Amino acid sequence: MQNKFELLAPAGSLDALKAAYANGADAVYLGASHFGARASVGFDRESLQAAFRLAHLHGKKIYVTVNILVTDPEIPDVRKTLALLRDLRADGVILQDLGLLKICREEFPSLPVHASTQMALHNAAGVEFCKKHGLTRTVLARECSMSEIRKAADVGIEIEVFGHGAQCV
Repeated sequence: MQNKFELLAPAGSLDALKAAYANGADAVYLGASHFGARASVGFDRESLQAAFRLAHLHGKKIYVTVNILVTDPEIPDVRKTLALLRDLRADGVILQDLGLLKICREEFPSLPVHASTQMALHNAAGVEFCKKHGLTRTVLARECSMSEIRKAADVGIEIEVFGHGAQCV
């Protein structure tokens, strides 16, 4: 498997997204309002549309966190969010909830799904589980050693690790 590195930065606002791209980020991750773990910096429908227009214009990527544990009453609204992300051509949706993974695979099969670091995946067995269930990338737990990262990378799906703080590669 060929190594391909991507510099990925968080973006809590359109200004942060622009700064990340201007300073060399290949991609950003951001939260959808209401369904990201950091909802206070989540993007609403209008700001998501603006972010994707900018990213597509410059050939950049956006990964969107929908990484909360979803309750039954929230499912109709999260489905609407996933439909919007599909329509905006999100480069990936970062999930924690396995029930939400099932909904994505069944109802939004074109959406690439990534395992959030909040899934606490820290070994090759966890990454194999993700691959078996159609995830295209795993964000490993911050505590992983280089040896564990290498073993996880050998599984054959994309591996993301935190380089420093919130910056990912």
